[in-house]
Amino acid sequence: MGSTRSSRKDDLGQSTDLALVHHRQITKGVPMKSLENQTETHISGSPPAPFPSLHPCLPFPPGHPPPPPPRQPLPPHWQGPLRDQQSVHMELLLAAAWNNHNPGEIRVKLDYSRLVTFYDPTFTSLVKARKGLDRNHHRLLSLSPVDYHTALAQLDEDLSRPTTESSGIDWRSVLRTVTDRYGDRIWLLKDSLDRREQKGVNSTEVASHVRLQVFVMLMQYLIYGAVPPDDDPSSGGRDREWLEPITTHCASALTAGINPSKLTRSERLIKQSIDGVLHRICSTLTGVWADAFSVLNVPDEKVGKLLKGWSRSVNELVDWLDWPMWHTCRPACPEQMFCYIPTWPFGVPWEAVDPDSIDMTPRCIDRTNAVLHP
Repeated sequence: MGSTRSSRKDDLGQSTDLALVHHRQITKGVPMKSLENQTETHISGSPPAPFPSLHPCLPFPPGHPPPPPPRQPLPPHWQGPLRDQQSVHMELLLAAAWNNHNPGEIRVKLDYSRLVTFYDPTFTSLVKARKGLDRNHHRLLSLSPVDYHTALAQLDEDLSRPTTESSGIDWRSVLRTVTDRYGDRIWLLKDSLDRREQKGVNSTEVASHVRLQVFVMLMQYLIYGAVPPDDDPSSGGRDREWLEPITTHCASALTAGINPSKLTRSERLIKQSIDGVLHRICSTLTGVWADAFSVLNVPDEKVGKLLKGWSRSVNELVDWLDWPMWHTCRPACPEQMFCYIPTWPFGVPWEAVDPDSIDMTPRCIDRTNAVLHP
């Protein structure tokens, strides 16, 4: 799913962002050859010493790869070689990636009216524990007994509620609308601003292009008369009151017609999350628009300073949203390669446990020789 978040603040001033998009697992990249060597040792070398069984269903302990299945005899009259380990690994990765993108796994239908998430700001013990930590370090170990029982109560309430007691809103489509509307455009805006540092780039031309991009995203929310109060080219940046109706209209366009009283607890949380994300997006865009509105009348020597400020705001927005569509190989992989985010157990040491040691940078894998390119 995409990443929408509630922008409520807790008593520590930390955003209790409610992420509706989780883009990655905890992994670290290593050459694919390392994995092949591990497997080959089990197949062609001496069998590894048996590990003590930790559970009837787990014949090998965590941190170690499972032993390979026993070799089966070939059927009579079989011709030609069998698949090698490289082929098995490559096709496994490709098959696992089939549902990476929209619409995802369509055989599973989520009931958005009965979701329980530990990113719910109701669980204050986890909000405090997440303060200052990136998502790879989020854990449930700090869940308090009170929050634990609250989660169980939510689950019990959701499972005992009649199916008919929900709004019937297609929340998946609403969430998809947010990412469809802004995903590509925000990334292109970021890219345009990043180009300002390239040698020989004309700052005024970049500013003009950025102004057009922001204008496109805000155009349907612009209100007649919502302009700076005078003709001073710099007034847009000082007086922000004229932007408030634009921000409000932009942030509420998708959900203004939804009656919260008809929503379940889970649906109200999703709506708050959507509203929080849209407000963050729209306030960032209108913040750029405040200066971009009259940027073509600003002296050239001040344009560079404006671009730097816009770039900082947009990059902070991208980092905050962290939408999965942005985690891909750039530039795109050639035809005989495919893009892969190193994910346990492939491209990751089996013993990797430290989130800080995990490199999940998307990389290209060669389909013919399984080389994981830097």
